[in-house]
Formats: sequence, C-alpha cells, structure tokens
Amino acid sequence: SVRLLLKPVILLYGAITGVISAMVGIGGGTFIVPYLVMSGLSIQKAVGTAAACGFPIAVSGIITYMIIGQAHQPVTTSWQTGFVNWQAFIGIVSTSIWMAPVGAKIATKLSATLLSRLFSVLLLFIGVMFIMR
Repeated sequence: SVRLLLKPVILLYGAITGVISAMVGIGGGTFIVPYLVMSGLSIQKAVGTAAACGFPIAVSGIITYMIIGQAHQPVTTSWQTGFVNWQAFIGIVSTSIWMAPVGAKIATKLSATLLSRLFSVLLLFIGVMFIMR
C-alpha cells in the first residue's frame, strides 16, 4: 500500500525538491524517486512518476534562469538567453527525447532490486562528482 505523506509534507517536499533541483541543475527525479519509494511505490512506478514531474520542474527552471539571467547578463549571444545556452539545450534534448523511451523500456524489464541498485549507484556518482568539483 502507498503511504504518501500528509498534504503539507508533500507540498514542503515538492518545494524543497524544486529549489534544490534548480540550484544544482539536476532533475527533480533525483529527489522524487527516493520519496516515492519510501512512501510505498515500486521503483518502476516511482521512476515513471518522477519522469512525469520532471517536465514542469524543468520548464519552471528554464523560464526563471532566462529571466534572472537577462537581469544579470543583458548582453547575450545569439545562442543564449539569460543563463540558458540553446546549443546545449538542443543537443541534450534532442538526444534525450530519442533515448528516454529506451530507458523506460529497460527500466520496466529490470527487477526492482537491480533498478534500485542502479539508481543508488547513480546517486552516489552524482554525489562524488559534486564533491570533486
């Protein structure tokens, strides 16, 4: 059974997830998946739900970085608006859109244990990368 927390806790967790995701530039899923798994969702459902949450979080972050960046860097190149570099955006999004269905298919075929371990390794890798910066 799913034991989602009370509405105020969910709202607080969502707010913290949005702030941290935008500050460090990582997908909200990094924080959403562990919360959903601890709430009783299977790892596959948690990953799918987090993927759905990622789009609105990203759009909000993009718009904010464009607006705030324009205030801090009014002169932009033809490939940049505020703090958003459109060349990087196009390259990453075009490849990610193509590969996301592949990842979703693989995730549904993996056991919950293996998927949880792979996700844990990813989080560990991200943590080490941030410490090494």
